[in-house]
Amino acid sequence: MAWLVGRKIKKAKKEGSTTDDWKTVFDEFCGDFSTKIVLLKNTGANSLDYEIIGDLDELGENDVSVTSGSLSSGDVLIAEITRNYYKLKLRVKSSTAGASTDYVAKINFQV
Repeated sequence: MAWLVGRKIKKAKKEGSTTDDWKTVFDEFCGDFSTKIVLLKNTGANSLDYEIIGDLDELGENDVSVTSGSLSSGDVLIAEITRNYYKLKLRVKSSTAGASTDYVAKINFQV
């Protein structure tokens, strides 16, 4: 679900759990928006790896790694992305082999 608020679109937050395999949390079209804000919070006990990927066109080739890293338990990432991409993906996984961790994620688009 999405809400249009002024000149921005707010997407519903996503909460979940992930193992040590990559999980796609968001895969959103964003070509018409000049600013994209991604919020990711590690709400689990184990560290969380993340990657934000930008696609330059509709071919879905995961063209550009926008940013990536790891969040300790309780850490928060706020990424403001001003480059124009056709689509943005947020992927997460637990840093600990064989163990899961939890997360909360949001993405907003602004004109």
